[in-house]
Amino acid sequence: MPEIKYKQLNSSLVNLPSSIYSQLVTKGIRPQSLAVIVRYADKEFYLGWTGMASAIATLAIEDYLEIDPLVANAYGLNEGSNVTISLHSSLPTAKTVSVVPDTADDWELLEAHAEYVEENLLSQVRMTSTTQPMVVYLPSSSFLTFRVEATDPVTSSSYNGTPAVRLDRDTEVAFAPKLRRPPSSSQSTVRPTQTPLEQDDSSVQQLVRLLPARVIPSTEAGVCYVSSSFLQKIGIGRKTTFQLTRIKSPITRHNEIKEKGKADDNGLSLGGMSNSLKNATSKPYDETDQSLVLSVVPDDDILDGHIAIPLGSHQRLQWKEYELLSIQISQSQVQYHEYDILKPLFNTSDDKILPGQGDLLQNASEFLISSLGMSLSKLSTSRPTDRSLGLLISGGFSSGKTSLVKSLAHHLGQDSRILANSVYEDVSGWSQEKVSTISDKLCLLIEEANLKAPSLIILDNLDILLATEDEQNSNQSSRARTLSEIFVRLFSPGSCNLPQGVVLVGVASNSLHASIGASHVFGREVKVGSPNKHIRKEILEMILESYTSVDSSDVNTALVASETEGYLPTDLVSIVERALHHASLAHKHSEEILTMRTSHLERSLEGYRPHTLRNVSLQSSSVGWKDIGGMRYVKGVIRETLEWPTKYAAIFKNCPLRLRSGLLLYGFPGCGKTLIASAVAKECNLNFISVKGPELLNKYIGQSEATTRHYFERAQAAKPCVLFFDEFESIAPRRGHDSTGVTDRVVNQFLTQMDGAEGLDGVYVLAATSRPDLIDPALLRPGRLDKSLLCDMPDTIDRLDILKTLTKDMDVDSDVDLQEIASKCVDYTGADLQALIYNAHLESVHAAIATDEKTVSSEEESQTPPREWSISSKSPMTRSEEAELGRRVEKLFSSTKKHAKETSKGEKRQENTSRARITAENIHKSLKNTPPSVSQDELRRLDKFYHSFTSGRPSDYKGGNEGTVVGSRSSLA
Repeated sequence: MPEIKYKQLNSSLVNLPSSIYSQLVTKGIRPQSLAVIVRYADKEFYLGWTGMASAIATLAIEDYLEIDPLVANAYGLNEGSNVTISLHSSLPTAKTVSVVPDTADDWELLEAHAEYVEENLLSQVRMTSTTQPMVVYLPSSSFLTFRVEATDPVTSSSYNGTPAVRLDRDTEVAFAPKLRRPPSSSQSTVRPTQTPLEQDDSSVQQLVRLLPARVIPSTEAGVCYVSSSFLQKIGIGRKTTFQLTRIKSPITRHNEIKEKGKADDNGLSLGGMSNSLKNATSKPYDETDQSLVLSVVPDDDILDGHIAIPLGSHQRLQWKEYELLSIQISQSQVQYHEYDILKPLFNTSDDKILPGQGDLLQNASEFLISSLGMSLSKLSTSRPTDRSLGLLISGGFSSGKTSLVKSLAHHLGQDSRILANSVYEDVSGWSQEKVSTISDKLCLLIEEANLKAPSLIILDNLDILLATEDEQNSNQSSRARTLSEIFVRLFSPGSCNLPQGVVLVGVASNSLHASIGASHVFGREVKVGSPNKHIRKEILEMILESYTSVDSSDVNTALVASETEGYLPTDLVSIVERALHHASLAHKHSEEILTMRTSHLERSLEGYRPHTLRNVSLQSSSVGWKDIGGMRYVKGVIRETLEWPTKYAAIFKNCPLRLRSGLLLYGFPGCGKTLIASAVAKECNLNFISVKGPELLNKYIGQSEATTRHYFERAQAAKPCVLFFDEFESIAPRRGHDSTGVTDRVVNQFLTQMDGAEGLDGVYVLAATSRPDLIDPALLRPGRLDKSLLCDMPDTIDRLDILKTLTKDMDVDSDVDLQEIASKCVDYTGADLQALIYNAHLESVHAAIATDEKTVSSEEESQTPPREWSISSKSPMTRSEEAELGRRVEKLFSSTKKHAKETSKGEKRQENTSRARITAENIHKSLKNTPPSVSQDELRRLDKFYHSFTSGRPSDYKGGNEGTVVGSRSSLA
């Protein structure tokens, strides 16, 4: 006789012994039509065949019958039991099968996984009858147990009936609901088996949601409050007593199963389930002493389906808000106890939100109230899940997203229209979990939220779990793709896995996987940005008020707020803590109350780098306006565009005109375009990010646009910031001339980032090029690069100014006429003039060194006079010892003199070098050896382009080196 062996099959199918398997394969019998009849202890069960054979038997055992442990436990088959097997291939096909879930939890799980059960039922169950249960596995490692009520044809053990039926694609399986409350009140009726609350068939048993203590803070001991309409619906009078018992949530049951599995000595046997685990999964009621008997008091302020209990009972039993309680009429005496209510040490306000988030909170609350209302509505003509009901809260790191979502959960939890429960989970800790484990946890969160619906499922740090794909890391991209598919299957609109009354709220700092947006999981996105000056002032005041033992009345929060541009709330908290440390050090010997002043906050700002700038490489420069000669008009426009709006922000804020946010510097090579940009980094008091052309371009599709977005996001995080693009014509040339299309997509991305749709609040774009005619004209229109500034060849006045600027820190001889030199340096650029002066200075240094080396001292080294020295020793020395000591003394004197001579010579040479004076001869010599870097032909060619660029171009102007011969190739280089 075959022996029962457990094997995790996740279905009600079995693996036949190898001896039977070989005969079936030889005859070509299909497993879909074969029924396996298992007889054990006067019981008979009909199962399906997987089409596979069991493991090879040992010598002691002829054959194994492999069966899933959960199915075996449901049928009462123990591992190692000997059974009798027979086969049946002619069972009738069922037309209809009516089944009922064993418990209301099974029904709720079925509702959540209806689509999965519909698609996978035939792969798990093929034979059934009214005398045996039906077990169905779910993807979340949970299972459903059903009782077969009726079949067509009828199954019966009598002579006239068929013992079992076979399920086919044409079979209609009808699932009867197992409700907890009456349909009229949206509450399902439940009657669990073998619960201590069930006394007789006439006892009333309902499920209600437990209201938080903050909603009804003052309740009388020994009583509970429910609505009068609720009492009327269930047919109970006003004078009655309820016995309340907590219903275990899915997460609680899951944790208990894990703990019992660890504590059970027998444990699991080859995938089997121990009796303790089986009992834990089948008993949703709390079997501890955490039950309560209270008198019922009607209160019309309580919503239907809710109950309020005394605060002391909340604390004693540790019942959480919005948990489901089973109520039952009780004849027991009211449990009245004088509880010690624990009061908080400090008076705190839970509904106090972060300044600046009021509008965001209102926007998100209105959307979620609408989403929950649509999800709960049963009068809609279309499915309530056809619309995207999820909410995504996005923003930079430490921008206050978690604070906003917690305020949102608190606000909706107190809204009498919704009273929404919140299931919060930070999924950043799931990044190292298996994909199957993450799927199980998500399903468990859905079950938890469904039990306490209406509910919000809040998933924080969602971008860590569902990150965008990275072509450099294929393994992570594959994992992110798989997790995104699971996420979309569970939460997308129209999914049968998301129950009514459950809405998803995601929190992300970076972009999510592309499939999330394509599936419309989130119907609205709320972006949390950096606080402005007024909001930062309010945040500082709120933080300072939280320190009740510190006197901060003298702090000028407006001044500190103006100095913390780009700071996030987390940064402001750190600043105040650092200032508190400085204040404590100043008052460590004083017994007076600790006083914080503005100076302490300003000291705390020194050396502090805000979060938005910690991963951003900012360029710094020592070049200022005084180091740049000439270009008076260009410097004036740049100061007006970049420096003034930041320096005089209060004045420009009231200006009705739109301020310029983009400048294009173009001109001849070497005329100071990049030097001007370097001075902006120092003089305008703005953060500065420099981008070279090749840094943006990437051979992978989409990477160049992503890099462009990345730089703009960095600049937005570091605002006020200047984003400088050098050699701009290589980044954004005219569209249509690139065979690969890379630069075309980059130009499109620039247009998107710089246009009004995206906005450049606090970000200025500065571009430099020597060929403006090659840049795409769309980037030069108003609203993008508003102003084009020509860095022209310097005239005589500009060249004189440049020469004075270059020589201001040098020793120039009085015979040097800079005016004369400036007049001679026609067609010299600023870089050429710099090379001219540097070469002249280098010539003067070489001359000074040569003069120093040729100078020979006229005085010969005088003869060293004989040195007289005596020896102080207790014992007399021999002549040889005296001679040896004399040689050592002479060597010591010679070494000291040589070192002094070399030191004096080096100091003299350094002095001559540092005092190297630039003479007119040096400059004239350098002028002969330093010709202009730009030829006359190049000057005329560029001047032609610049003239066409500034005087207006015809519609068919192509730019670049247009060929003059028919058929010649144009070049964009």
